[in-house]
Amino acid sequence: MSVVIEKDHWPAGLIARPIEPIDVQAWSDLMIAKNRADQDSGLQTVDDLLEELGDPVRDVTRDTVGLWSGDLMVGYCMLRAGSQFVNGLDVHALSSVHPLWRRRGLGTAIVDWMIQRSTEMHEALHTETPGKLNTNALTSSLGAEALLMGFGFKTDDHYLEMECPLDTTPCQTPLPGRARIVPFQPEHDEAVRLLHNEAFRDHRDSLPTSAENWRLWVTGSRAFVGSASSLVFVGDQLIAYALSYDHSTDDESGTKEIHIGQVGTARPYRGRGFATAAVSWAMAEAQRAGFQRASLSVDSESPTGAVGLYERLGFQTKRISAGYQRPIP
Repeated sequence: MSVVIEKDHWPAGLIARPIEPIDVQAWSDLMIAKNRADQDSGLQTVDDLLEELGDPVRDVTRDTVGLWSGDLMVGYCMLRAGSQFVNGLDVHALSSVHPLWRRRGLGTAIVDWMIQRSTEMHEALHTETPGKLNTNALTSSLGAEALLMGFGFKTDDHYLEMECPLDTTPCQTPLPGRARIVPFQPEHDEAVRLLHNEAFRDHRDSLPTSAENWRLWVTGSRAFVGSASSLVFVGDQLIAYALSYDHSTDDESGTKEIHIGQVGTARPYRGRGFATAAVSWAMAEAQRAGFQRASLSVDSESPTGAVGLYERLGFQTKRISAGYQRPIP
């Protein structure tokens, strides 16, 4: 039997309860409607959502909530505590409201719930170190910005959501010098993780990815596509990489999309075209495998000049996402 989540001010007539595996089709329908209305992309397939519910770090009975009107899921929120508390507890929230149910108080109730639940998570650590609640919203969503700001969230980072059609074979950038490029191979997995942590050490708010999280959410993700992920070597040294994921949709468009999730270059080799070669190789392999579009997300203030690199490869900004933070408690 499902547990109803009690709260003083859920909107009248709605049922709030934790999200269960049997709910994923209704959840997927909500995300498809949200993405269509907002011209957004992201989590929406049944398999994506089942993978999220299977996260061993998340207590789904306490850290998820779905809002229901009959058999229709009209809103949701999902929290995840970061596993590395370098500067206190980091809690990350994902949430949405069905487009036909907006401006009825659901968003306010959801944000209030995420603040209450993240405070409980922080108190359970018995620490005086402040925590941080993180979420994001498209900059085109003025209602979401006003809502979050009204609850004390602030933003100082923006991410460009970029896309490139793969209707023609991408022009592969030649490798400089005596470098060679190969598809991802499992025996190099740990070397890629270590290079990724080092490459992103100078990026804002970036923390090292643990071996456990790397195996779970990066190369161990259901969506990971090793055959369209590239590794660049000079001799036996790994110097650059581009890791790709299948973000094809479940909606009527059926678009086959490859998402380039992580790109990095060893510091001594930056600015010499290795990342460009890695990404262009991944795009070409994806196109040969039948993918129709490539996508990626990049910090608008990337210290490595990544935005220009992607624009030169044909990517264009389709959406801008803002990151919001609020202290806990």
